Amino acid sequence: MKSKSFIILAGCIVVAVGAFSAWLAATVPQADKRVTSLVSPDKHFRAVRVSIAGGGDMPFCTDSISVMLAVYPEMFAEKGRTYEVFNAPCDKSDRTNMPKFEWVSDREMRITFRPTGAGDPRKRRIDVTNTVKILFNEQK
Repeated sequence: MKSKSFIILAGCIVVAVGAFSAWLAATVPQADKRVTSLVSPDKHFRAVRVSIAGGGDMPFCTDSISVMLAVYPEMFAEKGRTYEVFNAPCDKSDRTNMPKFEWVSDREMRITFRPTGAGDPRKRRIDVTNTVKILFNEQK
């Protein structure tokens, strides 16, 4: 009899947790995430732009660009700052004004951005492997 009660109780807990998860997913606003990837001309490196914006009570918006070996998955750029060469607050009202990035050569990349006035961007002039040089073009 005790095992039957335990199984029923465990089933009720699973249903309750599932219902709470569904309610939470429906009520909490999700962030808008856009990921763009560009492989270097020699196919050895990959640049990944991750743009995340969210609304609600505390709106936020950030753009980051990471440079990594091309064999690494894009999610490496989303998970940590190890490969990040650019990070800046973005304009929440104009999502078309994302920083642009392009490969100039096999070992040089150019990032063109417009400051938003919401804070200074973090910039690194060379990637984590000390191989790819990063050029910045700040538009006024």
